[in-house]
Amino acid sequence: MNAVMPAQYRDAEEPPYEELKSLKPDLILAVNSGISREEYDRLTEIAPVVAYPGKPFGTDWRTTTTTVGKAIGKPQAAQDLIASVEEGISKARSSYTDLNGSSFIYLGASQAPGADFEVYDEDSNQVRILKDFGVVPSPVMAKVVAEGSRKKVKAGTGPVLWESRRAGELQADIDVVAVFSDKQAILKDGVLNGLPGAKHDSLVLVRTSDDALALVEASPLGVKWVTWTVLPELARAAYEAKTSR
Repeated sequence: MNAVMPAQYRDAEEPPYEELKSLKPDLILAVNSGISREEYDRLTEIAPVVAYPGKPFGTDWRTTTTTVGKAIGKPQAAQDLIASVEEGISKARSSYTDLNGSSFIYLGASQAPGADFEVYDEDSNQVRILKDFGVVPSPVMAKVVAEGSRKKVKAGTGPVLWESRRAGELQADIDVVAVFSDKQAILKDGVLNGLPGAKHDSLVLVRTSDDALALVEASPLGVKWVTWTVLPELARAAYEAKTSR
């Protein structure tokens, strides 16, 4: 492919103000971001800013698409795009019937010995998108939220920290695990062995560099990506869970 890749800027600590200013944008979209009021004010000195309507990093893909459509003067195109993606979701659900009603839990795992799992609740885009495909959050989430502790993050609501020694309590048909390292490496290290999904071959590993990122960023393209890459594995795990119990 000869497509020109878009420029990327580091924004780990704060928005790249000078780089953005040099681009002379007509509009800055921060609909699913975690910008602070101070950052918002500085960005508005460069161009009008469309910020998140609710919680930081908590805007679902439908709201993001609708908001962006209105901001750029293409509200109908946004609704058409949502309808197209929803049609794809419907077709996928009809192809993978084992997903319907299967319970799942979504968590992040590190290879560091003894590191806590990071469990995401129903306010996260990861869980919201997977729910679109027919799976349901495990009832154990209520226990996790009640007994775990929230990870402190710069903005928004962080995941729930859960001690890895209590992995066996995370009961669900499917364990979806976001991993920072190579999938095979973390399996070899045995970090996930305590999860129920490891015993029933119903683990689904997603890399934070692509599949998990698509769930976090929560865009129409991200949902399509998940349909192509994550859904087949999710369906396999649902089937394994149903046939092994």
